[in-house]
Amino acid sequence: MQRKTVRTSLSKTAGFTLVELLITTALATFLVLTITSLFMTFLLSNSSSNSKKTIREEGTAALRGMEFLLKNSLYLSSASCTTNMDSISLISIDRQETELTTITEDSTTKIASNGAALTSSAVAVDNLHFDCSETNNQYRISIEFDLIKTVPTLSENKEITETFRSTVT
Repeated sequence: MQRKTVRTSLSKTAGFTLVELLITTALATFLVLTITSLFMTFLLSNSSSNSKKTIREEGTAALRGMEFLLKNSLYLSSASCTTNMDSISLISIDRQETELTTITEDSTTKIASNGAALTSSAVAVDNLHFDCSETNNQYRISIEFDLIKTVPTLSENKEITETFRSTVT
């Protein structure tokens, strides 16, 4: 008889109750959702930081490339030196004409030198213009453009824009 009592008491205490299982499942679900939310926030923040870095690197490289070409040119071949030009032509030290302008390639607007892109498809170019003035046969050329990159967010895509400016004399 003692044996029967022991078995009965073990069967009543073995396992988990339904309430315990529900509470454990709810806590585990809450924990997983919290971790997922933190992870998504981290990924989106990282994506935004990488996009800003990409814009800065591409804009600086394009600006430096245009500055180099303008500083080392023999003279401007553009018909006139005016303000708000969307392209500029120059004669480089190899006596070849080089045109700095925008092109559309892969449905993205890029800065180009004689058709060779100075920016990649990772960013789009907007508002490229050159302001040129001449004093005593010395040219002063201002370059300005915007680079735009679209970054995905939870609700909608966000555009990051940065403006680049430089003056070459």
